[in-house]
Amino acid sequence: MDEWYVIKIKPREEPRARVHLENQGFDYYFPKLVLKNQKEESLFPGYGFLFHDTVENLPYHKIRSTRGLNGFLRFGMGEPVKVSTELIDTIKQQEKRLAGKPVFSKGDVVEFRDGPFKELQGVYLSDSGLERSMVLINFLNREQRVQVPQRVLRKGA
Repeated sequence: MDEWYVIKIKPREEPRARVHLENQGFDYYFPKLVLKNQKEESLFPGYGFLFHDTVENLPYHKIRSTRGLNGFLRFGMGEPVKVSTELIDTIKQQEKRLAGKPVFSKGDVVEFRDGPFKELQGVYLSDSGLERSMVLINFLNREQRVQVPQRVLRKGA
């Protein structure tokens, strides 16, 4: 039975891993999010999926020695982690649905995931250039507008 297996990608090595997997004839999938400025961002940084027939025939040595990869994801000493084709299809549908759409809309509650405001919540106001955003925060009992890189934000609760 054909399966999808989770593979680990070395940091910033996704392009190299793609080339080497293609050269070896592997069927793989690295989900990405296409931002509205047409820039691509990995949906699962550090991970991808490899399609193969059975766990018994997995080419462990080829994957371990493929440039850009760290090997298969495993829990403990167990077999490589498998995911269903249905899950991969769902991820692909979401990838298409979100392509080119803004990550945040005016009024969204956002949370800072990095920087001096880490874990603080605010209200998304607008884009401020291609990769920056304007956010309204309550800081020291005053509402402040701050301009921050969009990459430090995530959807809040």
